[in-house]
Amino acid sequence: ETIGGVEVHFPPGAFGQANLDLADRLVARVADFALAPPSPAASARPVVADLYAGCGALGLPLLARGAEVHFNERGGDSLRGLAMALEDRPPEQRERAHVHPGDAARVPELRALLPGCDAVIVDPPRRGLGPELTEALAGQPPARLAYVSCGLPALLREARALIAAGGLRLVGLEAFALFPHGEHVETLALFERR
Repeated sequence: ETIGGVEVHFPPGAFGQANLDLADRLVARVADFALAPPSPAASARPVVADLYAGCGALGLPLLARGAEVHFNERGGDSLRGLAMALEDRPPEQRERAHVHPGDAARVPELRALLPGCDAVIVDPPRRGLGPELTEALAGQPPARLAYVSCGLPALLREARALIAAGGLRLVGLEAFALFPHGEHVETLALFERR
């Protein structure tokens, strides 16, 4: 599928959105937020971590826009889809892509990278990020955090924890009805470092 202007591969067993037009708008919104004009102290090339990346629908368009992207995923089918998509990218984009397989809360090099990122994107399962990763993001927040949530109770719980720590503030909240004719919506919460 083409999402955010790039080819994203969804092999059997990997999750993909059914409403591609609206998914494309969500991806564009995340990209615009993640790559917003940097602060004077930001790096020349934006560094973004895409946690729970799946097949890369949120992070691959950032490569096309010049960012260095650190993808994290633990699902085998999703990692295969991500690898297929990265193979299709031009060499200069592949050089800026780094894949960190495993549990986002337990990959040491990824955890060390998060505080220095220009943006972190998270798209966890309905249960949310979990206490360990929420605590890491709250304790050493990135410049920007885009949280795509399919589980509103988890988002509400974790947003409270992210804000309560004092390092992040909520700057935007948007709903996307990616499941037409149903009650479920995806929620995009946008945070910035204080």
